[in-house]
Amino acid sequence: MGCQCSKNDPAKEQIFKQETNTDQSIDSKNLQNLQNNSNLIINNTIDSNLSKELNNRKIYTFQNTNQLIYQLFQHINKIRMNPMSIIEKVEMYKSNIFEKDGQILFDCGNKIYSILTKGKIAFDDCIRFLSTQKSIEPLELNNDLKIELTIDNELEKNIVSYEFIEKILKKKFEELKDKYIILGFHYDICSNNTEISAILQIVDDTKNKFSRRKNILNNKVKYVGISYFYIKENIICYYLLFGNKKK
Repeated sequence: MGCQCSKNDPAKEQIFKQETNTDQSIDSKNLQNLQNNSNLIINNTIDSNLSKELNNRKIYTFQNTNQLIYQLFQHINKIRMNPMSIIEKVEMYKSNIFEKDGQILFDCGNKIYSILTKGKIAFDDCIRFLSTQKSIEPLELNNDLKIELTIDNELEKNIVSYEFIEKILKKKFEELKDKYIILGFHYDICSNNTEISAILQIVDDTKNKFSRRKNILNNKVKYVGISYFYIKENIICYYLLFGNKKK
């Protein structure tokens, strides 16, 4: 990241992996799964250049507006309420996929590229999947489920490491255990284009068995908390925590 490169060589510009952590059925009564279930936390989240950038510089800025939260929230609910309406967008964004130096890349705009696993095959699979889905109830935005972060030494080590995610989830589960059942969590590293972020989350072209897709289309969940922070320039990390109130 931050290297001097030509505008025509995206593979050497701002590139990051579009992978996430998560499981759609995290239960606050069984927090031990956080250590035992490797599907809960991403194994590798960002490329080595961005990782060095994160570790060497204080580049974190946190949300000072809810605009991105509401935009992403609206895109997610559109997917839930009318899955077939997203098919045209998924098909359109296939044109953003290209191969470079043996990697499958997705052009997010602003010289930011997401590394995909399957590329167009995953997009085609998503289209087939969405064509069979029925409408489900929209989520409600819930600030109790919003994961708040503060800048400290722990954060500066690696904001998307297994250890850091485990730590913040444990803290959040403890905070919510008497009032909420946690049904899912994932994060998404993308550009500030919330539509693209939502599309890539539902395509879920990762090795994590569609955990983001399952979170978004979980018809048993009622609430979602969304937070985000800027990693660098237009690269943003979104945190999404899904749950229900205890009866």
